[in-house]
Amino acid sequence: QRPVGAAAVGVARERPNPELTFEATRETPKQSVMFSLPIEIGGKRDRRINLADAGIAAINAEIDRVVAEVQNQVRRAYFGVVAANRRIQFATDARALAVKARDTAVARANAGEVAQQEAIQTNLGVFGADQDLSAARGDAAAARAELNVLLAQPADAPLTLTEDLTARPLPTLKGALAQVTQSNVALALFDRRIAEQTARRDLARALRKPDLTAGGGISYL
Repeated sequence: QRPVGAAAVGVARERPNPELTFEATRETPKQSVMFSLPIEIGGKRDRRINLADAGIAAINAEIDRVVAEVQNQVRRAYFGVVAANRRIQFATDARALAVKARDTAVARANAGEVAQQEAIQTNLGVFGADQDLSAARGDAAAARAELNVLLAQPADAPLTLTEDLTARPLPTLKGALAQVTQSNVALALFDRRIAEQTARRDLARALRKPDLTAGGGISYL
């Protein structure tokens, strides 16, 4: 959209074209030449330029919004992968505990200290832990694929994560509100669009004023 906005500025800077008219009749005088130059008044040209400049500012603000949106998606996807890996670790630890509990129950059941029913129940616990671990690995694979797509990489490309969920502290509510007010690209886009519509209104008001035309002509036989 930037080249389109730049072209709009160039068009807005143009001035009205002069006119040269030639007439030929059968009566005297037979020929006449007339020249006229339209003159815009009321600041129409300046208003057109202001509108075009406001349009470029709105385009740049829209680009900033899209960039921030993609960065936010990448950031969320990145920490989604971090969280998914953490869940794999939790599920792995839980499975190790379930296996340990099963082995202990089987040993006690073989020694006659507990009923075989308890060993069977611990086997079910290991089965459930295996299911949780498999689900966590699937979620992690999906999260990595989503991040790779956002990074324009193959979905199965390996990733090296450099931060975890405790890499930086969360901002306070007051600090977060201040940051949003100062650097929120969506609010900046709304401001640029308001400025663009204001410039459009000013141009419409300027167009209500009539223009002048200066010219002259000559007639000859």
